[in-house]
Amino acid sequence: MRCFCGVCAPGLTRARACSCAQDLANYKDEAASLIGNRAQVYALLAKRTKELSDVIDQLPEGDTAAAAKYTQDVVRPKMVETRVVADEAERLIARDLYPFPSYHDMFFRPQNEAVGGERCD
Repeated sequence: MRCFCGVCAPGLTRARACSCAQDLANYKDEAASLIGNRAQVYALLAKRTKELSDVIDQLPEGDTAAAAKYTQDVVRPKMVETRVVADEAERLIARDLYPFPSYHDMFFRPQNEAVGGERCD
């Protein structure tokens, strides 16, 4: 299975396919009517991720001021666009498939769960 979203591609193996593609695969047969707009969101995430990668590849080299201005004017807005779609995908994708910790996991999960059930006193 190919990486559908472009986000999790670096860590893919045959055993662990793209999280977005795995999530879409859960909606077949009688569950197909529940898929909602997942395919569109995941496709847009792939597009935005590719666009972000392309603008980062164009970062000026050798001129720190030009690189800083390019980052502020071009890279940062593209990051915001990508983030909006990634946040939407995070709300849609099955929690056990999402390749990164969610905001809830990072900020609200009890500390003792974070270290395998051991207490963090």
